[in-house]
Amino acid sequence: MSEAMAAVAFDALAAGWDGRHGPWSPRGAGFRLRVALLRRLSRRQRPCRVLDVGCGTGLHLLALAGQLESGLGIDLAPAMIERARRHAQAAGQAGRIRFDVLPAASLASWPGEPFDLVLFLGSLEHIAAPAQALRDAAGCLSQRGLLVTLILHPSHPLGRRASRCAGRGSMPPLRLIAPVEMETWAAQAGLERVRLADLSPFWGSYGLLAAMLTGRHFIIFRRRASG
Repeated sequence: MSEAMAAVAFDALAAGWDGRHGPWSPRGAGFRLRVALLRRLSRRQRPCRVLDVGCGTGLHLLALAGQLESGLGIDLAPAMIERARRHAQAAGQAGRIRFDVLPAASLASWPGEPFDLVLFLGSLEHIAAPAQALRDAAGCLSQRGLLVTLILHPSHPLGRRASRCAGRGSMPPLRLIAPVEMETWAAQAGLERVRLADLSPFWGSYGLLAAMLTGRHFIIFRRRASG
């Protein structure tokens, strides 16, 4: 899978992205629930610095802005980043929330401060080397930081449909990831899983329901405890 091809495909979708995936889109209920969960996580990490990998038009990051010390969104698609920057400017958050055209590979030698939350919200399956991206992101975490992934299960009917569409070229190229594969990569990166049910029974139930109905799995990791 070529990330350059993915960038071109997502550039072509940028103009209509918010209308299809944003808070007032047909998928708006899912967006708002994701944001509620991310706000819960960011409150546990205060002061909170967030990195959103494959940030698209920046709506998730900007929805968290009021709780963050700072945020950075990176994406390979310049048209997505341009829209994200416009959203940040309109929201008065351009000083605190930054958006850059960068690949996930840039995390391998990240020169800045560590992040308290690193997000891959539906983006990891579009990255050419997802296991490496997960390892590199783990290296950017603060000591108590959390790495949050949202993936579409390859065996779910919606996952199989997405794979067919990508194969026909009617959606950006992707390679879906099973949760067990994700956990293997995370363990190799020195991470351990945090169960949604550990946050609250509500979020545990939400995770199960989302996985059953939509095939989407929220999987959260932290640094493995030493000893």
